[in-house]
Amino acid sequence: MFYSTNVLQKKGPLGTIWIAAHHDVAKKLTKLQILNTNICETAEQIENPEQEMALRLSSHLLVGLSKIYTRKVQFLFTDCNEALSKITLVPSRTLFLAPDPPLRPFAPATWTWHPSAARHRSRLSLSKTPASPASTSIWSST
Repeated sequence: MFYSTNVLQKKGPLGTIWIAAHHDVAKKLTKLQILNTNICETAEQIENPEQEMALRLSSHLLVGLSKIYTRKVQFLFTDCNEALSKITLVPSRTLFLAPDPPLRPFAPATWTWHPSAARHRSRLSLSKTPASPASTSIWSST
């Protein structure tokens, strides 16, 4: 045998990977066991083992590792779908806001020309006083 029997025991470092390779992952392993499996560290252990390992054994362990990775992705996918459905069920915040108060009409701002403004090189100034209806039009010919 090209491996130690301690490595593949159920409580051993690669035991969950071995179980995943030869049994149904959903039935034999708990969600906690799957989520606690570190994919990168386990792949490193398979790639560079402490003791010599047969090529067939390392291939079985890689199959088990890929099954665990697939199951982790399924867990993530279902969690994301649940979060998305809960977000879409929450009503929009604007439904709970009071309606905006009606807009007040603005005082009419009119442009008037002051003869004294010609000395200051400014032709128009903003006046806040209401103007006569004849002077409110910009295009009037007065």
